[in-house]
Amino acid sequence: MAWSALNAAMGAEEPVVILFSTTERTDEGWEVLSAHACGGFASKRLDGWAYLIHLREGLVSRIAAIAQERFSRSCLAPNLNRGVSLEHQIVYKSYLREQYLSVSYETAAGLMQGAYPLDATKSNLTALVGEGHEPTTSLENTQLLILGYNCVPAPSLTELSPEVSNQALFA
Repeated sequence: MAWSALNAAMGAEEPVVILFSTTERTDEGWEVLSAHACGGFASKRLDGWAYLIHLREGLVSRIAAIAQERFSRSCLAPNLNRGVSLEHQIVYKSYLREQYLSVSYETAAGLMQGAYPLDATKSNLTALVGEGHEPTTSLENTQLLILGYNCVPAPSLTELSPEVSNQALFA
């Protein structure tokens, strides 16, 4: 297998921020994302195409706090292991606003452990990478995702029905 910036980044301890698409992307910088574990104990997998976002200096710890689900500590269920409630979505949206990031209620509906969605907007990209460093790739049919740890590994393709993969995203 050829060296991949995405695979190298995902092998690190920190979470990874990507533009994600369920439709094939062949423009420069896009790579296949295969079997990213998400969904907590529901044991889902995320498959599609990813464009790695290189965060501006000093932002990694703030993104890591999101992937560590610090936003959910005040919720009845203090993590997303067993799923996502409306309370989690509301608290997540508020937490992102404090980080100068945005997520619509529609996008927040795709929230799950291991895959934390953001609106794919120029303002979010600017907040993540800095003014003038935004990727030039089209944002059409994409979503910004913070990929982090899931409490269980992703199922194999033989264990998973096709409608389960990516079901919460792009609803």
